[in-house]
Amino acid sequence: MFVADSVLHLLLWVAGTAPVTGSAIPTKVSTDRSIQPLTPPCVNGTPAAQAGNNSWPIDYAPVGLAGSDAGNYTVSQGWYNKHVISSTYVGVGPGNDQYAAFKCQYVCNAAANCASYFGKYVDDGNGDSHYECILFDDLLDASIFVLDSDTMPGGGYNRLCNATREGLGSD
Repeated sequence: MFVADSVLHLLLWVAGTAPVTGSAIPTKVSTDRSIQPLTPPCVNGTPAAQAGNNSWPIDYAPVGLAGSDAGNYTVSQGWYNKHVISSTYVGVGPGNDQYAAFKCQYVCNAAANCASYFGKYVDDGNGDSHYECILFDDLLDASIFVLDSDTMPGGGYNRLCNATREGLGSD
């Protein structure tokens, strides 16, 4: 009976409901949730692009600057530092914004906790430009964009709550 009582006590302790009765077993259970995958934030809206003739489907909502501010801009450094997950280059040159954004969505889909991405062209130092996908753990908002004459943006995109993304199913 002693073994059964010990096993029951251990199971209750693991569940966080064990009474303390002079036992040497600690009663505090960790509440660290960092090991559990999180669902990244998302928005309801319309995909940036539907599949069709000369169109690459982008199942993320576009975010950017409008009007006269829509020139060269990037994500503010403070927001970037707080929310960046990673960045990668895709083999796409200038003039292919939609195709580059299409490719970036798959990078974001594959990254844990990716809520949004920002694309921009980066000079490789040899006179060529490559498209950089920067992934974030929070949603982009036009208020976090800052003007930057050195950045040739492809745009920002937020994860859609209701999108069906290849390999991931519907949210």
